[in-house]
Order: sequence, then structure tokens, then C-alpha cells
Amino acid sequence: MDKKLEIVSQEYCDEETKEKLDEISQLEGVKEIVSFPDSSLVSGLTPKSSVIKTKDVIYPEFGSVANNCGMGVIKTDLNSEDITKQKIKEFGKKIKAKKVNPDFRVDKERAKNIFLEGVEYTSKYSEVISPENVENRGNMFSSHNRYFEINQVIPKIILDKFLDRNPYFPIKGNHFIELQAIDSIADENMASKWGLEEKQVLISIHGGYSLNNVLNYLYVNRSEIEKKDILERTSSKIAKLWFLMSKSNSLKDFKNRANLIFDNEPFTPFYTDTKEGKRMIDCLNLGMNYAYGLRSLFYSHLSEIVSDVFGTTEMNLLWDCSHDSIQKENGNWLSRKGVCKINNNNPSIISGSYNFNSCIVAGGKNREKYLNSHDHGCGNLIDLVENEVKKSKETATRFNLNTTKTNEVQIMRNKPIKELVNILKEKEILKPVVWSKPIANYKKY
Repeated sequence: MDKKLEIVSQEYCDEETKEKLDEISQLEGVKEIVSFPDSSLVSGLTPKSSVIKTKDVIYPEFGSVANNCGMGVIKTDLNSEDITKQKIKEFGKKIKAKKVNPDFRVDKERAKNIFLEGVEYTSKYSEVISPENVENRGNMFSSHNRYFEINQVIPKIILDKFLDRNPYFPIKGNHFIELQAIDSIADENMASKWGLEEKQVLISIHGGYSLNNVLNYLYVNRSEIEKKDILERTSSKIAKLWFLMSKSNSLKDFKNRANLIFDNEPFTPFYTDTKEGKRMIDCLNLGMNYAYGLRSLFYSHLSEIVSDVFGTTEMNLLWDCSHDSIQKENGNWLSRKGVCKINNNNPSIISGSYNFNSCIVAGGKNREKYLNSHDHGCGNLIDLVENEVKKSKETATRFNLNTTKTNEVQIMRNKPIKELVNILKEKEILKPVVWSKPIANYKKY
């Protein structure tokens, strides 16, 4: 197996995943791959929980179709004892109602600013969020060039569909909102630095926006589109053709773009010194800013709901980050799928589940060796060791945003996520700072 492939845990990486990663390592421009413990081939062509470094070329399929699907944690001054069953239900009903302050809606006038400035623009509307608490300051163009006007990258028909809206993301599948309480502290110094203490209530969210899915389908022949119904597949092909014809300035331009947009190879190379490579860079960065900006507005909306339900309380964003992205770092392109970026000074997040703890972590001294990355969750490990996990005596509430009904579930012992964190800790990729347990989980079931 090629030496540029690093597998963090041989125990949890199956042969099929190893073979696929080895195949990817042979592609032009691939310099290094790191596969993390939660790796698997559950979706798409590229195993999740992997980061791939390339030089001068971008392969969109290395990332998820949901560019900048991400996670965030809001700190509150609430204590776990403040969260009653009645308040849990009231909080859920207000989330379901989607009554959003006009300051937090996205209209067409604000949309351009969000695409171009991300959180550096949206932070003007709320005291809860700050660019300092968002990966990349929530604005990809603060450190990257922009090559095209927005309408040369995103068709107007798509812009019109996605711009006049509230900041809600689809709260279903693996997307959720969760009230958590800090269960234990592993690093007193870092916890104090970040303003975290035992029993403190946190609000965790996991979500992304479908605009980025649509753009991914538009620019490349993603295998995921074949799983859609015939209407969606046909609409996607028509949109591709229309976009191709409307934005091509010459026959040569048309052919170059057609070769990419309708390419049937599993991995499509966009060379970053070409016109279409630069258009792809803009597409990725505009999509990143859109998701950063909308999540930040959603945090602001949530803060108003918390104030309404629990009374005036102090809240601010601890951290927001992507776990699916393609970003330029130190002259190379890093494609992260199910993987978060980590550094030494800011928090990062490993998500548990509605009945498992989550962990807030800091960077370890060996993180650069592993491309400054780590697993964003432990879903695959949960499946692998599910039969070994015992239930605790504690419970959490699941609130169904479809029906507003609730049910109590037993919180499981935390073997999967502790196993994952311990592996990453032993490699000195990261160090745990606090563990938080679920109080109430909100999504559409």
C-alpha cells in the first residue's frame, strides 16, 4: 500500500475502505491521505472520516455532496437544573413554529453580502456570534481570491430559489438541535479559558443547506444523483445543459465545460490554474460562506427562543465548523469528508448521538502530521460495537419536530465515542476538554 496513505486505526478500517483509499491515492495530484477511526464506505465514492491532500487539482467527489455541512455549540449561563420537561416541550414547539425575526431572514438584498462576506457580514445582526468563533472567520474570501461574479458561478434560477428564506436547515436525518449539559471536565485550564464548567447548558446543532447539494449536482456527475427519482435526475440534467450553454463564451469553452459537467469517470479533476478550476474554487467558497452565514443567523434565532423560554440569559457562540469541505491550506487543497479541521487555539467538536455524550476537544501536538483533522462523530463505531454498549440509568428526551411528541430514551454508556477519542488522544491529534451529555434532542423523526 502506498506510503502516502495513513490509517489512524487499522482495527476500525475494513478492507473495502482500504482498497478504495489506495485507489484514490494513485490519482493525479494526490499527495497524502489520512483515514480516521470512524471511516467507512457508507455513501458516495470516497470513504467518510478521511482527509485527502492534493496539489493544483480539486476532485469534488473527495468531499461530501453537502459542502460545509457543519456543527456548532452555543454556550449559555443556564444550569442543567433549569431544564424542565415543560421547558423542553416549549422550546421544541417554538423551534417548530419557525417564527423568525426579520433581522435573521435571508432576502435577496442581503444574500450577495452573505456570499461575499459570510459571518463577517451576518455578525452585524447579533451579539451571539463573532467571526473569531467560526472556522476561517466564517469568510473564505478573507484569505482567498474571487475570480468570477456570483451569477457566473451560480445560475440565477438557483439563486432565486434559495435566497428569500429563513435560516432553518433540514432538521432530519443526522441533522439535529440538542440541549446538552457538561457532564465532566477533562482539561480544567482549557475549559476555564473557553468559559466552560460542569452542569453548564450548551446548545449543539448539526446541519447544512441544500444549496450546496444542488451546486454539487450541477458541476459534476455525482453518483448520489442516481439514487434520486426520475424527475430529479431529469431536472438535474436539464439544469446542467442550460447552465453549460448560458455560461459558455465560445465553442472551446463549451467543450471544456461539457467534459467536466458530464464526465462519467468516478472522480473529476478540476485543475486550479484553468478557468473552470477557478470557477469551481469560487463555487466551493461561495457555498462555504452561504452555510457559515445561514448557520450564524440560525444561532441568533435560537438565542431569541432560549430567551423567550428560559428568560433572559447570556449566550454566545463557542465554535462553528464544517465537517465536509474542500479548502486551500498552505498551498495545498484539503478535502475533508466527515472530518473537522483542528488547531491549537480554538475548540473543535466530536458529536455523539441523542443517547451518547459528545466531546469538545483541543488540538494536540501531532495534529499537523494528520493534516490538522479529526473525525466529526462516531456513527460507524456505534454500529460496530452496539451490542457491547450498556445502558445507563439516566435518560434524555427526544422531541419529534413533525408531531411535537416526546419520548424518553436511556443514555448509553459512552464506549464508542470514548474509544474514538482515546485513539486520537494517544496519537496526540487532540485532547478532550469537556464531555457533554444530551438532555433533549430535536429533529424530525
